[in-house]
Amino acid sequence: MLASYTILYADDEEQTRENIGEILSLFCKKVYLAKDGKEALQIFQNNTIDIAIFDIEMPYFNGLEVCEQIREFNQKIPLVIATAYTDTEYFLKAVELNLAAYILKPVTAIDLKNALKKCVANLKNNKNEKIYFSDIVYYDTIKRALFVNEKDVILRRSEITF
Repeated sequence: MLASYTILYADDEEQTRENIGEILSLFCKKVYLAKDGKEALQIFQNNTIDIAIFDIEMPYFNGLEVCEQIREFNQKIPLVIATAYTDTEYFLKAVELNLAAYILKPVTAIDLKNALKKCVANLKNNKNEKIYFSDIVYYDTIKRALFVNEKDVILRRSEITF
């Protein structure tokens, strides 16, 4: 179910980050790990990410702040928050950001699997976001960018319009 997807997982707890990262790497095309919100945003901006999972409490930017920044330019990517907090304010913000899932820590394999199923369903519903020309060349309609070997190719305005 996840073999063709790239996932970003951000958590400031090293052991949790490494454990979840290891599990995800068994099923996903590529897994990026970030130790804080700042690093998560840098990874997101510099790579093609299909699904992102964030801890809510992280240094620099919390998970909801990262989601908010991502939502400014990408409304479709499935985002998941993992948190030990059941604070109503956090939950309402998560709803406002149209997250795919909100899971409580400690994250169980079942919770992670269910959240990822929702993410994959969202991706399949929005499958026309990426137009593939070959295994290594595709156009991302949301980012309005051409990618070759996961690297962004600079296009002129007339090329984008075409």
